[in-house]
Amino acid sequence: MKGAVYVNGTITAADETVVPVYDHGFVYGEDVYETLRTYNRVPFLYDRHMRRFRASAAALHLDVPFDDTLRGWIDDTMLTPRSAAGRLEGLTRGFLFEVGRDLRVPVEEATLRPADLDTAQEAFNTGSTRELTPVVRIDDQMVGTGRPGPVTQQLLEGFRTKANTLSEQPAPAR
Repeated sequence: MKGAVYVNGTITAADETVVPVYDHGFVYGEDVYETLRTYNRVPFLYDRHMRRFRASAAALHLDVPFDDTLRGWIDDTMLTPRSAAGRLEGLTRGFLFEVGRDLRVPVEEATLRPADLDTAQEAFNTGSTRELTPVVRIDDQMVGTGRPGPVTQQLLEGFRTKANTLSEQPAPAR
């Protein structure tokens, strides 16, 4: 099952989510939810859905403990560690933000933790000499299906196309 669920401060894959038996919403039946549809990997009417979600939560005096970073967990979104996490502000990584925009693949910075690997469908590294390199296994854990995924392949193709376009030499004047 695809989808993401926010429970007790954690966003997880819908089919792996566990609700504690004594969860307030479970015991007393108080909850608020919102269902979004995507078109071309973009959440449709996202801002309107989130306004309605927050209004519903406020009517029940429930906190909404996350902000619009939830958008980063919807559908095929590329998440990258924040620069503040101590990673080099990679030029290739930055270029992928442009490629993602061109391809309508949302790209967002997020605070990523080792546990996020459990729900990752795809992963890759970037580098000046390696472009975008799919990662299918980290230590003993397989990433996704264990094969380069469709978003990774789409981004790599878009990367190469844009790189070739930007690198074209104009024909010499005669």
